[in-house]
Amino acid sequence: MARGNQQKLITSGVGNLVNPYLSSIFQRVERGQDFQMVAQSVAVETKLSAKQVARYVHAVIVAAEQFDKSNHKSFV
Repeated sequence: MARGNQQKLITSGVGNLVNPYLSSIFQRVERGQDFQMVAQSVAVETKLSAKQVARYVHAVIVAAEQFDKSNHKSFV
């Protein structure tokens, strides 16, 4: 998939739909549920594709990791 198409999958609209489910998504995965199945379940609820849900969750994780790294450096 071309990079431009990947970026179109993650929009503020996707974020607005997925954000209310983030805690539940992480809890379900921590309990051992398959991430793809969880993404599909949320996709049905939000009327998005599972790929959109998965990419948004991935983007949230990457952003959190970058935030942690940048904050850690400021305290060192």
